[in-house]
Amino acid sequence: MDEKYIGCKLKIVTVDGEDRKEFEGICHSFDSQFKRLTLTNVVSDSGLKFRNLSLFSQDIVDASVIDVANARTQPVTVEGTGASKRLMKQHSRPKHLQYLKDLTEDDVIGVANNSTGVVAQVKTGSNDISDSPQEENYTPSNQHSQTELHFRASENIVLLEEINKEYLDSIKHLKEQSMIGVAAEGVWLSRKGKLCWVQISTGDKIYLYDILSLGEEAFRQGLQAVFQNSKIMKVVHDCRPLSDIMHHIYHVELVNVFDTQVAAVMVYKKYQPKGNLPRYVDGLSTCLSRYLLLPPDVISFDRVRKYMDKDQLAWVDRPLPLKMIDVLVKHVMYLLELQASLMKIMMEEFVFGVDVYLEEMRDAPEDDIMRALGALHLLPTKFKTLNSKNLSNENHRKSDYDENGFYENSTGVVDPKIVYSKDLWHLKKRNDAKC
Repeated sequence: MDEKYIGCKLKIVTVDGEDRKEFEGICHSFDSQFKRLTLTNVVSDSGLKFRNLSLFSQDIVDASVIDVANARTQPVTVEGTGASKRLMKQHSRPKHLQYLKDLTEDDVIGVANNSTGVVAQVKTGSNDISDSPQEENYTPSNQHSQTELHFRASENIVLLEEINKEYLDSIKHLKEQSMIGVAAEGVWLSRKGKLCWVQISTGDKIYLYDILSLGEEAFRQGLQAVFQNSKIMKVVHDCRPLSDIMHHIYHVELVNVFDTQVAAVMVYKKYQPKGNLPRYVDGLSTCLSRYLLLPPDVISFDRVRKYMDKDQLAWVDRPLPLKMIDVLVKHVMYLLELQASLMKIMMEEFVFGVDVYLEEMRDAPEDDIMRALGALHLLPTKFKTLNSKNLSNENHRKSDYDENGFYENSTGVVDPKIVYSKDLWHLKKRNDAKC
């Protein structure tokens, strides 16, 4: 930028997505290294006034000098040719935006990229699980088929849509387990909604129970006994909706539940200086990415949009498209691994303490054994390191408290399909803020 424009009154036009803004102000300086233009005494097209405003060249789409004497606008620039020259250099599309594309229906649902992963077989009681047109009067068929699904090869998936020997065998298998992963899908899952699917993982098998086809008989024929068996731990991520609909609609009580969302809250609290509780809870996709370091193509990302009612009704479709079965599987297949990872973090201090106890006398010199026996009523001095020891190196950003005394903890998105977002963290003080 030419120094002769310093002190001139400029009109700057910026675009952020679909948000177009205009600013008028005095050119104070231009940093060529960072491509930053600074204006003073600025007035926006909405009437807002700023003493100083800095804008970056990649956000500016048009700039011109205002001739105060005759109140007209003259487009000028240092670079470029032609009758109408621009003040700022016409910039190319930034590198990180070159691969932008519109989200497809599959992207909104969160279907994995089929170019990755290993093919596994899904045993089902329907004629076809594919992207074929929906049948209006769908009824389960007795004929079994094999359908391909892209995900981890070691899993064995069984889709159950009628009470038969295969269903009873699945219940028998579940009753032999000490821990299972449980997920559910439906339309506004609660006592006011509808339960469509229940997914259960045992580590070597994944059972997909079609509750719309099975009806309440599914619970009378074994699922209720499984959910109410205190010897079987149920690993669930956010059990609130499932607990509500089970209790009020199906009269089933969930017992011995390990909620991974609650566990993530406890892990967060553990590494806060004052034991602060977070305001926002972590979704399943965030936990899988953070604690298991899973790549995005094996995670199903839930996305909220204006067609949410229509998205919810997708679980009612029969036969269920393959892309939706992919989502069912991903919502349950890693719950057991997630539980183990969170449990390890929550137990770190305890395990550290036990290791200290094991070593206290065992590794002591012979001359110190009698002294150690006389000090069994005292806590070993190594426990002092727990006050300053950050066992998992968990870092959370500092923030204010909300009106309920919870700590602000918005951390943004990890969804690879989202290239830009405004989180509530930056908008909390604006009543009209939209994200």
